[in-house]
Amino acid sequence: MDDEEVQRWFCELYNAHYTDEPTLSPNRIQFEYVSDAYGKCTYVGSFEYSVYLGINPDHWVKSTREEQIRLLIHELGHTRDHAGKHSPDFWEEVIDIYRSAINSTDTFSFRVEWDDVARRLVDNPSIGKVDNRSETVYERRKKIADALGVPYNENDLWTDMPISQWITQESRKRPIDEIEHTLYDKQAICDWYRSGQTSMSIENEIYMIDPIPIVERGESYTTIDKDGDMMCSIFTHTDRGYVQTIPADDEDRITI
Repeated sequence: MDDEEVQRWFCELYNAHYTDEPTLSPNRIQFEYVSDAYGKCTYVGSFEYSVYLGINPDHWVKSTREEQIRLLIHELGHTRDHAGKHSPDFWEEVIDIYRSAINSTDTFSFRVEWDDVARRLVDNPSIGKVDNRSETVYERRKKIADALGVPYNENDLWTDMPISQWITQESRKRPIDEIEHTLYDKQAICDWYRSGQTSMSIENEIYMIDPIPIVERGESYTTIDKDGDMMCSIFTHTDRGYVQTIPADDEDRITI
């Protein structure tokens, strides 16, 4: 890993975007190797350093050049993200940094497949890298794709989200096509998720969904309310063949 090259590339991205600020040079970067993340970055603003940048050397040397640039763009966004969170403002800053880079004639002396970088930025958000109070992984990926003009299949943006279900003592796995339910679209599901409902939560960076309450209707089953419809819709959109269900009056949940 060429430490000087990494810092030089970072400076080129920084200077292409923050044109109204003093030029950043490598000697103003507090640089080190990290092992607990692909990268880390924050604004320092001390007498000696302007920016702290940490890079995981193992990930770096195994990555393509476009992935390396994607990582630096992401980390550069943290110089304005002082709380260290991946807020909507952070992701909008990342989008703007990318745009500045592709529009600057001074960014990199080598050929960059910018479409590949953009695709990697679309795939970058995960549960641990979005503010789940204001947006889901699906919504953030869609916003980046729309902003950068990246063609996408909505199912790809959706199915990459890790989704699982709780299992209860009374729950039973059933084919989802045996359960009658109203099918909601993906945006309606995201709105429902943020509405204060209690049927879907986050555990260990996985969207966890309760067993779906159902009642028997002759030879088939049906959900009993909008929450059940939403939960079934989630799994319909992810092409799951089976879901965990419970009788409508069973509310005892365990984690296994």
